[in-house]
Amino acid sequence: MSQQVLNSQEHYIRDAIGSPLLPSTVMPPQAVIIGEESFHGISNLSFKIYLARPALVFNSDAILALYSGNTKFMQGLQVYLLSRDYSNLKSDFQIGKGKITVSCIENQPAVNVALGEHMFLTTNSIQVSNVSFVSVHGTSASEQAITLDCSGSAYGCSNIVMSGVNTTSSNPGKEVRALCKNAHGTSHSTTYT
Repeated sequence: MSQQVLNSQEHYIRDAIGSPLLPSTVMPPQAVIIGEESFHGISNLSFKIYLARPALVFNSDAILALYSGNTKFMQGLQVYLLSRDYSNLKSDFQIGKGKITVSCIENQPAVNVALGEHMFLTTNSIQVSNVSFVSVHGTSASEQAITLDCSGSAYGCSNIVMSGVNTTSSNPGKEVRALCKNAHGTSHSTTYT
């Protein structure tokens, strides 16, 4: 019965705002909580639902370096970026291949802001780390045999180990490759042929 109640709430929220319910354990600490509602005594359950949006995370030291230590300029840039619509800001970074130029702040010099260096977009609260692929052997019909795409995460994937991963093409004479985006770690005795 309790799962049925949670499912009904999840369907209601998804229909109302176009987003499913997620466990609070995956909400990043930087998320901006817009609203919170507590429910008590519903089929002997008590729970809270938070309405939250992704947030920006700043590397203040790196931003300060952009302005040669000028704290006022750093704060001005942070206020400007926080005031931007999240989707538009994300789109601007995608168009600029991870970089944008901010030149519209009055009485402040223009600066180039790099995603992953000066700031992070918390698009995904899950951080994948300490994953090992050991002694994996196989064939692939597609050219891209392996994909480790952590680009949707502000944190990326860390401490990824690929050891003894050997992939060959199932098509004679064709080569295969791996694609890694924002995935950090080591690779030992790994071949793609």
